[in-house]
Amino acid sequence: MEQKVRLTFCSTSVTVGTLTWTEDDMPRTKETPIRFCSYCGKKMERRPYVGRLEGMKEFRRRKYCSRVCMARGYMKRDVTLAALRVRARKFIQGSCLRCGTTHRLQIHHMDGNPANNTEGNVVTLCIVCHTVWHWENGKVKRRKQVVCDSCGKEDHRIRTGLCVSCYRKVQYRKKHPL
Repeated sequence: MEQKVRLTFCSTSVTVGTLTWTEDDMPRTKETPIRFCSYCGKKMERRPYVGRLEGMKEFRRRKYCSRVCMARGYMKRDVTLAALRVRARKFIQGSCLRCGTTHRLQIHHMDGNPANNTEGNVVTLCIVCHTVWHWENGKVKRRKQVVCDSCGKEDHRIRTGLCVSCYRKVQYRKKHPL
C-alpha cells in the first residue's frame, strides 16, 4: 500500500507524513564551508554575482581567492629549458651585437645560465655569430670521431663501422657480385 505524503508549509512547521519539523530544526541557507586559497592561504568568501551569492558548487570547486593567485599558483617552480628560452626572447634587441644583421636573431647568456636574464648577462646575436662565439669559447658539442673498420679513416658519420665510401663499395658488391 502506497503512503500519501502531504507537505504543509507554514511559518512554524513542516509536515511530511507523520513527521514534523519545527522552524528551529530547518536551516534557511546552507552554511558556507571554511576554505582557504591554495596559493596565499587567505580565507575565501563566496562572491556576489548579479545580486546573489556564488553557488555552493562553484565555491567548493574554486581553489584560489583571486585571478592573481590562480596565475601564480599555475606557474611551475621547476621551469624547463624550453620555458626559459621563451622567457629570454623578450630581451632580443633589434640587431646582432657583433655583425649588425637583423635576421635570425638569438639570445646568448654570457654566464651560460639560461635562468639569469639580467641586463648585463643577455646579449643579442645572429645565429651565425652565436655559433662562432661557442666555437671560439670551446662550448661546441663535439661529435665523436670513429675509425672505419675497412680503411682506418676517422669520421663522425660512421654508424655501421664503415665510412661512407667503404659502405657504398660494400653495397655495390652486394648488388653486383663478380
